Amino acid sequence: MYSILDSTKKICFIGDSITKGTVTDGEGWYSGLLAKFPNIKQVDVAALGGQTSASLFDDQENMNIIKESKATTYVIALGVNDVIYRYKNDRATTYTANEYLQNMKKLVRFINEKNNNTNYDFIFIAPFEHTNKYSYTLPKYIQRDNTHREYTCALYNWCNIRGYTFVAPMNYIKNTLATVEDSSEYMKDDVHP
Repeated sequence: MYSILDSTKKICFIGDSITKGTVTDGEGWYSGLLAKFPNIKQVDVAALGGQTSASLFDDQENMNIIKESKATTYVIALGVNDVIYRYKNDRATTYTANEYLQNMKKLVRFINEKNNNTNYDFIFIAPFEHTNKYSYTLPKYIQRDNTHREYTCALYNWCNIRGYTFVAPMNYIKNTLATVEDSSEYMKDDVHP
């Protein structure tokens, strides 16, 4: 990921509230990262709180941002809401890891076809996890974690086959949080860093 970011000038981040910075005063997860790469001159952000891999395609504003972006690198961080809203009917979502993966493939096709170009760099960020096991009842927690693993493994396997960069920061985040007294310095709630 760092070598890609070190050589790109135009980037587009696609995601949900964690990317948008909805609950962190507009500071997306990537904000601190960009400070390390002064070579990046253009940043487009196509993100919305609650966004799922399915609802993105109904979000005309963000689809237009992606369509108009001149980025050469796309960083896609979707999936946490697919897991959270898996059994809710109030938004477009996915019910299986395969459906989630189909949406990732559809997004890559959309980006590649917008300019008949397939030379983009794609970086996929594994879906963020909840860091607080006790915010939900145990059966729901176990079900959510199993779903998260399914989605993450499907994305990892597909990225590995396609040669896309895959980043899974949650083990590092959870291990770091386990060593601090007050996680609120690092986490706004149990899902937003």
